[in-house]
Amino acid sequence: MPLDNFLRERQPPAMAPPLITFRDVSVGFGTVPLFEDLTFNIAAGDRICLIGRNGCGKSTLMKLIMGSLSRTWASAFFCPESA
Repeated sequence: MPLDNFLRERQPPAMAPPLITFRDVSVGFGTVPLFEDLTFNIAAGDRICLIGRNGCGKSTLMKLIMGSLSRTWASAFFCPESA
């Protein structure tokens, strides 16, 4: 099969809807902001790696995602489990 036919027949994979969406999330401790206007999506099948120095906010970000830390945001969405 010629390459141009192969490329025409091949369809891009459908994007999965996000499991988690954060828009304009802010969190801080006292008067020191840790995250301001944080925006991201996590979809099914995404591979995520958090890398950073000690004290830069990796654990705090995970606590935000798990919902165990209070936060301020413009919008956030957690996809409910499928039945």
